[in-house]
Amino acid sequence: WERHSIRVFLGLFFLLGCARVNLTSKDPIKLDVTMRLDIYQHVANDANAIEDMIAAPKEQQGAVLGKTSWLALGLQEAFAQEEASFPAGVQAAIESRKERRSDLLRWESQGTVGENSKGFVEIKDEGAADVAVASFVSDENKDRAAIYEYVSHKNGTTPVETGKVFAKRIQSDAPGGTPVESADGSWSKK
Repeated sequence: WERHSIRVFLGLFFLLGCARVNLTSKDPIKLDVTMRLDIYQHVANDANAIEDMIAAPKEQQGAVLGKTSWLALGLQEAFAQEEASFPAGVQAAIESRKERRSDLLRWESQGTVGENSKGFVEIKDEGAADVAVASFVSDENKDRAAIYEYVSHKNGTTPVETGKVFAKRIQSDAPGGTPVESADGSWSKK
């Protein structure tokens, strides 16, 4: 009898445990699609701030107090605070990109390297590229990847999506003659 009661109890437990639950609502379920736009905006803001730091002329990066307007001084202080908030590896990547910028612009304007739609540099003229250019592209892409990883982690998105946002800004800053890749994968000269 005792075993039979246990079986009945277990049988009822499993039957009731498998009961069907139906959730219905009079109102449709609403999703907040602005969240994705908000993430995109934060990534775009970070991309602009970082690319502004990289593209800033050397005179602005180390301006002497006596030669700087109050407005420019305020902007430099804001950039200095922003730079100080980056992890050491990301700050090093930004500094390395600053140092390589003149070579990048020269090789882009010659069509030797181009900007792809994922935010990375590619060799486009194999005949004009040598070991130095290949090493340059590798170093530049490694630094960009470190920056994208940081920005994507900070904003809750992926490095791939972050790279696409950076690509738009970087392509817009590239000099005329730079090969650029569109989102559909086709290449053209800027």
